Amino acid sequence: MIVGDTSLIDSLITSSKLGNGSHVHRKKVEILQGKKDIISSNSKKPVYGHAMGEYLGPVPHTFICRHKVLKILKMS
Repeated sequence: MIVGDTSLIDSLITSSKLGNGSHVHRKKVEILQGKKDIISSNSKKPVYGHAMGEYLGPVPHTFICRHKVLKILKMS
């Protein structure tokens, strides 16, 4: 999931919708699927990445999905 340029309030609203899955319908949310995704930007300003609340630094970032390595916990 990539969330585009948003205000703090918009980010909080999107985050609050993660539990029930309705965040996918937000205007600036993009969902990607694949075994290898490369996130980059054409912006002249630096774009910073975060994953699961952890700061990753400026893009580009490469994400590789490894079979049965990540355990997903269901939010209730």
